[in-house]
Amino acid sequence: MALDISPGVHKTVSVALLLTLLAAIWGGVFRPLIDLDKKALNELDDARFELNRSHRLADELVHLSQADLQNQLESLKTLLVWTEAEANQESAMQAIVDKLIQSSGFSLDSLRVVNASAYGSINRVSINVKGEGDEATIISFMAAIEKNQPILVIDQMAIQVLATEQVADQPPAVTRLLVEFRLSGFGASLTAASTQTKH
Repeated sequence: MALDISPGVHKTVSVALLLTLLAAIWGGVFRPLIDLDKKALNELDDARFELNRSHRLADELVHLSQADLQNQLESLKTLLVWTEAEANQESAMQAIVDKLIQSSGFSLDSLRVVNASAYGSINRVSINVKGEGDEATIISFMAAIEKNQPILVIDQMAIQVLATEQVADQPPAVTRLLVEFRLSGFGASLTAASTQTKH
């Protein structure tokens, strides 16, 4: 028995099938191509940005005078713990930490060099520092580390409450803390670079 389909229903079904087919083609073919084009355009924009930045840096380098280079070198020296090839890196690092401890009133329990590593021409020395103090002392010590020149970086830190005690003439109770952290400093041999900029 033949199924009698009215022309209107036939037309509606045909349009629905056509729309489904177009949606499938859009989702399966055209949409991925458009997304691929967007990705390629974003990568192209990134490449253009990097190229322009490289051009600017190259132009700046071309126009740098010996005085400019020397000024940049002197500025870099203020960020490094040591700048001489023959410097005792561990002693230089310990001397800075000792100075910070004395100025903050931090009570040192132990100080130990744990790691020395190189990243190209930059060397890094890390030490473990363990000590104690009240909250104000610890905050002062951490602030001194953060503001210090040369740059120091705290890699890890653990804080433990030792005791909370009432101190005479201080209404709030004072909390005594035990702090252990790893502190890193950086250095490089700039003697040769300094000699080259003077010629």
